[in-house]
Amino acid sequence: MNRRAESILAAAAVLICLGRAIASAQPASTAPVDLVLVNGNVLTVDPEFSIAQAVAVSDGRFVRVGRNEEVLSLVGQQTRVVDLKGQTLVPGFIDTHPHTFGRAGRSLRSPSLVGLRSVSAIAEAVAQEVSRTPPGQWIVTTPIGEPPDYFHLPESLEEKRWPTRADLDAVAPENPVYIPIGIWPYPVIFNGVALKRIGITASEPPDGNGVRIERDPSSGEPTGLVEGMTFYNRSPLWEKLQAMLPRPSPEMRREALRQAVYENAAAGVTTIFESHAAQPAHLEHYRALRASGDLPGRVVMSYSVNNLQSVDEIDKWMSELPQASGRGSGDDVIKTLGVTIALDGATQFGAAHMNEPYLDVYGEPTTGSMPMGQEKLSAIALLAARHNLRLQFTFAGDAAAEMILLAIEEAEANEHTSIVDRRWLMQHFQHPTKDHVLRTQQLGLHVTGYTAVDYSKGAVVYVDRFGGDDRWKSVIPTRWWFDAGVNIAQSTDGAHYEAPFTLWESLVRIDGRTGESLMSPAKQISREEALRMYTLNGARVLFWEDQLGSIEPGKLADLVVLDRDILTCPVDEIKDAKVMLTIVGGEVVYEASP
Repeated sequence: MNRRAESILAAAAVLICLGRAIASAQPASTAPVDLVLVNGNVLTVDPEFSIAQAVAVSDGRFVRVGRNEEVLSLVGQQTRVVDLKGQTLVPGFIDTHPHTFGRAGRSLRSPSLVGLRSVSAIAEAVAQEVSRTPPGQWIVTTPIGEPPDYFHLPESLEEKRWPTRADLDAVAPENPVYIPIGIWPYPVIFNGVALKRIGITASEPPDGNGVRIERDPSSGEPTGLVEGMTFYNRSPLWEKLQAMLPRPSPEMRREALRQAVYENAAAGVTTIFESHAAQPAHLEHYRALRASGDLPGRVVMSYSVNNLQSVDEIDKWMSELPQASGRGSGDDVIKTLGVTIALDGATQFGAAHMNEPYLDVYGEPTTGSMPMGQEKLSAIALLAARHNLRLQFTFAGDAAAEMILLAIEEAEANEHTSIVDRRWLMQHFQHPTKDHVLRTQQLGLHVTGYTAVDYSKGAVVYVDRFGGDDRWKSVIPTRWWFDAGVNIAQSTDGAHYEAPFTLWESLVRIDGRTGESLMSPAKQISREEALRMYTLNGARVLFWEDQLGSIEPGKLADLVVLDRDILTCPVDEIKDAKVMLTIVGGEVVYEASP
């Protein structure tokens, strides 16, 4: 131990002893606190972005934030004292679009192909699964490659190609095998038994709905590779497959979710907003985890609008959701809030509804698609306003944004109660224009942005597909939102859930495949703004800014200890910051190994 560290520890010991002595001399009415953390670099994210040394926690809330001696005066005989030794303390991170439940579901697939570097190794893993699986039963693997990005495939495999039907048939002649994609445009892969079950032959079905079936040019027989088979297309082939696949038991799903929420805690994420593709059953799983003491964080969930229903059916459905109305209901651990409507899809799928054409995954011009027209969308917005339901829109393209803003403006004009103070939410919003930013601000809308799209999708999507024009410069334009005074919060969209990584990528906007920067003036934000976006701004999205998002007396004591100062360390070291301690409501939910 060096002299500086020794002196810090010695000083801490003196301060702690002094604090306990002071506490013993306090009047009986001054109750000691449960926990204090001292000798830290406390980034409070309060309105002044104050930096303190120490915090005190009692009954799950911050009771004092300030200098060491101020906080140590509250120490009692039962107080736990944590010496931070100069480490950085920040509010708990809030992920406003995590897909934690989806990540948990993917972990249930077996065998795992993560990290395998050859077709032969993949075949061997499938063979081992076959040895413990009854004939005729489905085998559903994880995707090939390294999650969540699945870069450099199939060239990173030793054989420089995808596994095929023939590779899988050799080890699984009696079990249907399905290898899902990691990221489109990668293909899904089937063996012969699976192809037969879903009805893919030398002539059927024809390509369609964005799906393309690779067939041997000489025989016409399917090779096992099928492109574009994802939930975004909702092709008959996709629907048929989903109806056949085995469903994990509720117990398996809950255990997988338990692991996922503890992964969140280890990554510094203390609150999540499941606002896309959420189902009532998901909420029950979170409630069950809480009841068993296995929910190390806070969860807010919304309900999903069924786009296929008629306006009248949606009206009836909304009338039955009083628990999601207004600012939501529940408590400070689990809350339901609003309804979400999913519209166009992501740019990388060729699904973003854009005014100007761009190239889809097959290199063909597209302007994307929308599941409904303006009339129905406007009617749904008006219904949400009348039922006092905060409406969340999940979308990407500029043409989709225009339709949504028109729908909100019509609802604002037709309702007696203004929408402006209801914090309706624009999720993803990858391609706004300056006019969209202005109207978003005028309508009081909030925005959640997935800033790591540059890392995960990169130039191959946002430059190459757009013909090299400048649209890549304003993908998730965080600077625009901050300058306009629009509340923008951070999200991860089921990809890199690790808070330090996402914080770093919001500052550098690097293409993960090439390492080249996709930064532009529209994306440039400060470290303080990046931290606000991931904490207090997220709390505002949830109507919880009086409870969460900053380290201030009276707020719930959700905090994360990092091993370095993310405001002053070299920017590329932020992604390597280690979470040392995660606390939710004053309780330790994660502590790094010594």
